[in-house]
Amino acid sequence: MYGAGAKETNIPSCVKFTEKSREDDNLPKEYVMVEELGELAYCIDTSIFRNNECPIVSWDSINEEVGEEKFDDFYKYLYYRLDEMLD
Repeated sequence: MYGAGAKETNIPSCVKFTEKSREDDNLPKEYVMVEELGELAYCIDTSIFRNNECPIVSWDSINEEVGEEKFDDFYKYLYYRLDEMLD
């Protein structure tokens, strides 16, 4: 999961990976990458704002396509990932 820490540069890894994906994979500017899983990535969709939250969507870097909305907000995504790690 990106953004969990920023070491020497004080720039969170989510910023670095988002910028790299925008250059290499044409990631749209409204998406902020939070996790990469090979060809698929989870991104915050900043173009949608509901109940003071942005949804998490999937991004297919091979086909350069946005997939479906996976989670209503970052908290649900984080809960899912942490729960998955404990199983």
